[in-house]
Amino acid sequence: MPVFHEFRDLIPVATPRGPGVALLLRCYGIESHDMWTVVMDADGSVWTFQNPDIRVQFNPTLGRVPKEKI
Repeated sequence: MPVFHEFRDLIPVATPRGPGVALLLRCYGIESHDMWTVVMDADGSVWTFQNPDIRVQFNPTLGRVPKEKI
């Protein structure tokens, strides 16, 4: 049975289509990737991405910086 999680605070993410904010995470179990529903910053379109395609955006305030700056 799938599990859905709607984020209370939107999560800024980097995707193959550019930056956006994650709204929803769907988990279908251990045999498949989690699916992230993301609203794109550029045009407001909504896309779904698999786990390997999603990265949390860099945030120096929280200590998340690109590798070359570590």
